[in-house]
Amino acid sequence: IGEKVFEYNAQPGELWSGTGLPQVDGKGKGGTAGANVIPWDGRNSAGNIVATGAYICLVEIYSDRGVIKSQRKIGIR
Repeated sequence: IGEKVFEYNAQPGELWSGTGLPQVDGKGKGGTAGANVIPWDGRNSAGNIVATGAYICLVEIYSDRGVIKSQRKIGIR
């Protein structure tokens, strides 16, 4: 219905790099060009588990090329 469920604002270098390698991943390794990962545990901003259903994930990236937006569908069951 268009309500915001969760919001996460990351600072440069704060994200996980998403390589899957424990010796490479970790705080401070991401937030740069390439794959970055923002883990979400299925909880809303109040800390409650969200209801079963379809959700839309909107990612906004602010860069020297302007704002880049991407949307993905997420199904929770």
